Amino acid sequence: MQNRTTLRSCSRAFSALLLMTLIGFPWATAHGQARQFPDTRHGIHIFYDQPPYSLTAEQRDFLANHYVGCQKIPLDLVNAIRAYNDDFMVLNYRLAFGTYENLAAYLVGNDWVNDWDVVDPHTDWFITDAASPNPGGRIMQQDWGWYLMDISGEANGNTTAGWKEYWASSVVDQLRSTNCDGVFADSHCFPWNLDYTPSWLLPPDDVVWIHHMEVFGNHALTHLHNQPEHFYYVPNVGPWITSRDTTDYGAFVDGVMVEMFGSPGPWDLYDIEDWKLQMNRLLDLERRDKVVICQAIVEDEWAGLERMYSLANYLLIKGERTYYNLVFGESFWGRLIFFPECTVELGAYQSGIPLDIDDLWVPSLGVYERQYENGRVLLNPTWNPVIVPLDCEYHAIDVADLVDDPQIDIGEDGVFNDSLAFVTVSGSVTVEAKGGMILLQTLEFDCRDFQLGEASPDLRAYPVPSRGPTTISCLLPAAHEDARVGIYDLGGRRLCALPLPQSSGRHEAVWDGRDEQGCPVSAGVYLCSLESSQGLMPSASDASVLILSQ
Repeated sequence: MQNRTTLRSCSRAFSALLLMTLIGFPWATAHGQARQFPDTRHGIHIFYDQPPYSLTAEQRDFLANHYVGCQKIPLDLVNAIRAYNDDFMVLNYRLAFGTYENLAAYLVGNDWVNDWDVVDPHTDWFITDAASPNPGGRIMQQDWGWYLMDISGEANGNTTAGWKEYWASSVVDQLRSTNCDGVFADSHCFPWNLDYTPSWLLPPDDVVWIHHMEVFGNHALTHLHNQPEHFYYVPNVGPWITSRDTTDYGAFVDGVMVEMFGSPGPWDLYDIEDWKLQMNRLLDLERRDKVVICQAIVEDEWAGLERMYSLANYLLIKGERTYYNLVFGESFWGRLIFFPECTVELGAYQSGIPLDIDDLWVPSLGVYERQYENGRVLLNPTWNPVIVPLDCEYHAIDVADLVDDPQIDIGEDGVFNDSLAFVTVSGSVTVEAKGGMILLQTLEFDCRDFQLGEASPDLRAYPVPSRGPTTISCLLPAAHEDARVGIYDLGGRRLCALPLPQSSGRHEAVWDGRDEQGCPVSAGVYLCSLESSQGLMPSASDASVLILSQ
């Protein structure tokens, strides 16, 4: 009777999950051919740069449901995070215009690898000059130690079997090996700080590099989109404030990451015209329905004004697929963190994406302003404080409290302990030099309740398909002395049971692909369910999942 009860519940779940799972591994989802970057009109959507690799199940749950995605993580972690949110976006890192001789520069599966042995013999893949001090006249980028490549093939005349063809083909293999959705193509901009610069790459002649970037980008985008997975192409375009760089990225990318978003770094500001140029270029991409990842620099958790300025920049230009990406100082390495100000509920922006950043300039206030359903955002990108008159009473984030004993680390229990405090303001407010301010009309949220999308599923298996051990993640709603995960074949026969801890909460069980007698099962489709001696657990009655084992 117990098995029949379980299987009736499994059958109810089977029809709902079969389509998602069979067409959904390892990259496609119920959305269609590729995972979709989520709509960002409501809320603050954060893209993590590179999370720590060693995370507890609870921390992975937190990451999956508080961030829209990340980059630079190995296959096992990709699958483990997606056990809690299958829509979690992952980009795999790859240097676009260069290659390293010694550094393990990109991920394949779970390993950081180097392809120098493959690339080195192809002398016509490199940009060279007889006056260069390097062997073969190759040219090195001095900050990071990589060699500059002939990205279009036109410098050396190899336009059909050169660097761009190799790069795009090997990136596809790399993305498949890591179950990633696309590539983050790093340093996709003008070459800088070379140990020797050929005359044709010196300003102002270096504008010729624009053509080479466009040839490379068009080939990469076409090759990635022609794959069944329809991989994304998202280059890092640097700060993008060079006026002579007129590259039309919107013609050959799915989106961009812009570095030094809003400012060149802590306690520094762009010249106002450079700031406007960066903002207007991003607004143009947003109007063309491109992904925009805004990478801001935060020195440490006590930089409250810096955090508010970066966030206000993001909210000022946010479109339908615009993401906030924080890069931290060395003190943040190896820590899973979350900032409470990113939970502020402003609602949707009230007007569309402006044609020009100056459309948001309000002369009577002396600041840039954008209206939201539940308030407004003020930004002052200058070194002079501005007093702004207010038309009514608002609630502003208390920056002093923001940095008073910040608790931004997500511990092993996956619990976020920080909070937001607000001050009521009326009459006028001072927007500090290099300042941002978020003014709310109502306060009806708790930052510790923030979560993207729905709550974590009760039961999920990964990886799918599995060619080895399968990890089953489950949420035990209450303590049970004999909780377990049951594994069944499609004929209703129980193959084995995996015991779970007695305590409530998030747990994981690993199935080695064997039945209770220790015999390997054959390749096929299997079902699992969360149960106890009393039968299927009520909260999991429609949460059984599908496993492919080989």
